[in-house]
Amino acid sequence: LQQWPYNRGRNYFDDCVIHCLEGTSMSIKKILYSLVFITLSAHSFADDEVNKTAFSIGLGIPYGVVGINISQDVTEDVELTAGIGVFGWAVGARYYPSTETPQFRLSGIYGTNTIVMVEECGFAGSSSNCTSEFKHYEGMNFGIGFGPRGNEGGWNADVILILTRGNFNSDRNDMESEGYEIDADEGAIKFSGGYSWRF
Repeated sequence: LQQWPYNRGRNYFDDCVIHCLEGTSMSIKKILYSLVFITLSAHSFADDEVNKTAFSIGLGIPYGVVGINISQDVTEDVELTAGIGVFGWAVGARYYPSTETPQFRLSGIYGTNTIVMVEECGFAGSSSNCTSEFKHYEGMNFGIGFGPRGNEGGWNADVILILTRGNFNSDRNDMESEGYEIDADEGAIKFSGGYSWRF
């Protein structure tokens, strides 16, 4: 979670707050459609012998920070995946080079990987009144981890490297140049984990 606190009477994102919230609603609809499309399409073209769907709940970028993820096998070692959560969404693919269970996997995920809390505070004498809004940034991510395959469910976990963050860096630089105080955890290494049911 990234946090940008303010002590000025205007919000840098005033012009985009409404559009950001509207965009989030549209993204949720798009991801729901994508979940259905990916599952049905991959199910139609997958090898019948490896045609498995996984439903997972968990934390991290593949789960929209906190949410669900659906994966559909395409071949014995490749699956398509899409997730949606409280704070964002994700789509991508995973490759399983190992035959062991749980299996080692590599992931390529595009989705929400940075969340900024914009805090605006107004001061009147000794008291203050603060309001907060959230801004989401999407980008490309690479993951290394493990997860269940075949007919068995189980725990999964990944170490994820954030490769891109959309306009986050330019927005951050703009804020710094205007003298705003910034308190942000900008680490590029994140972790995700959850539990999967396969059917």
